[in-house]
Amino acid sequence: MKKISSLVVCLVLLSAGLAFALDLPDALKIPGLTVTGDVRTGLLVDGSTVDDVGEGGIFADGRSTGAQTPSVYAFSDDIGDGTSFRAQLQLVWERDNLGVKTRFRYRPDKADGALNNKLSGLNNTVNKAFVYANILDSKVKVSVGKGTDEAWGLFYSNFQNNTGFDGNDGVKIEVKPIDGLNLGAHYGTKDLFANAINDGGAWNDQSNTEDRRFVVGAKYTSDLFSVVAATSHNVVNFWGEEEGYDQAWISQAGGELIPYGASFPNTIYNSSSLLVGLQVKPIDPLQIDLSFAAVNLGSKTVKGAYLGGEDSPGSYKKGDFNPFWKAWLKFKADFAVNDQLSVALGISDVEFADAWYTTVADADDPEDEGLGYLFPITISPSAAYAINDDLTAGLELNLKINSGGSDQFGIGIKPSAEFSLGSGATFVVFDEITFWGKSNDDVDFLAKHPGIYEQGGNKGASGTTNALQFDFVWTF
Repeated sequence: MKKISSLVVCLVLLSAGLAFALDLPDALKIPGLTVTGDVRTGLLVDGSTVDDVGEGGIFADGRSTGAQTPSVYAFSDDIGDGTSFRAQLQLVWERDNLGVKTRFRYRPDKADGALNNKLSGLNNTVNKAFVYANILDSKVKVSVGKGTDEAWGLFYSNFQNNTGFDGNDGVKIEVKPIDGLNLGAHYGTKDLFANAINDGGAWNDQSNTEDRRFVVGAKYTSDLFSVVAATSHNVVNFWGEEEGYDQAWISQAGGELIPYGASFPNTIYNSSSLLVGLQVKPIDPLQIDLSFAAVNLGSKTVKGAYLGGEDSPGSYKKGDFNPFWKAWLKFKADFAVNDQLSVALGISDVEFADAWYTTVADADDPEDEGLGYLFPITISPSAAYAINDDLTAGLELNLKINSGGSDQFGIGIKPSAEFSLGSGATFVVFDEITFWGKSNDDVDFLAKHPGIYEQGGNKGASGTTNALQFDFVWTF
């Protein structure tokens, strides 16, 4: 019923976008007031086939060969965080050098009626509410409140749905000494309203935890090139100063420790994260973007976190290693051939981490053993062609090498179409089908690289995965 309701809402809004352009009522036509908004929803049909599950069915994962039962989700790929529907209205009022920005958001997938989460619900409804002042001839801007705008976010793409560190609750000072340059500092926390009633919660329930950070950032923009760099120091660990390391790991038999995983932004107490973005336009039709992120820099080693500085005989590197840090890289080059045709080359899914992840597992000395993950990278050439003012067709090829750190190789083909519906409304449809080769099921290979097939696009089995996506976006 929920899926059907979301689709009905999508169709109603689609009709509305076609029927009229939004005109503010007289009550909102206030001097200095700007009202904008957007509505986003979508539908995802997710399917797959399994051809070869390897020797002894090692890649079966409870599946039999053949076509798998498809799944249907209310999901907006345009948002990209699993949200099925989002509508928001933003009001900005400015007078002289002062301003107020407030954004109201409706996300039915986030609704819950638990008494101790009422402020969390408010946090999702009013996700931006801050005041700001431009002083010293607008060379300095001070913002205080909830969901302050990102001043030092990335130009291109994101990492786990994050483009910057400073777009959260707190206080921020921006200094703009010359045209194009913005630098400053921000002190804040994630979800201040939700944390007003923080009761600790479950260790992995980040909605009831703290995330206090100190951010320093700088961004320079010009016609030829733009660059941004921001660092965030984690003041309070998501899971508490004393508990973070233990709860970020899963204890295994024999005393081995397996990392729970590093996420973005940083989650480990007293560590830092880094964002770097570069955008270059060497000639008018060409634009090159590079984005880099690293998390949990400066976090403790296993020896420092667990062993009190003592060696642990029989453990990997005697605990003197840091499995918490990770780094990601993304690249894209766009070239406009003419007014209708553009081509691009993207590189993504690149991940760097401690050698513990990549060292093979069958070393003679236990201190040299690791998980044996491989270096992942996805190469994506694409093209887009504007058939007319209202319709653009696209085609993307994805070469997925060592998907997720596995040894699986996939070739993805993604045709797409974008329809302009007028009044700020667009409708996007794409169908991405990926053909997967089988992971290596050789006994000796698996001894060196245990479990890496589980990270692959089809969990080690050859076959296909397919995603059919419909998206509706209306901005006004």
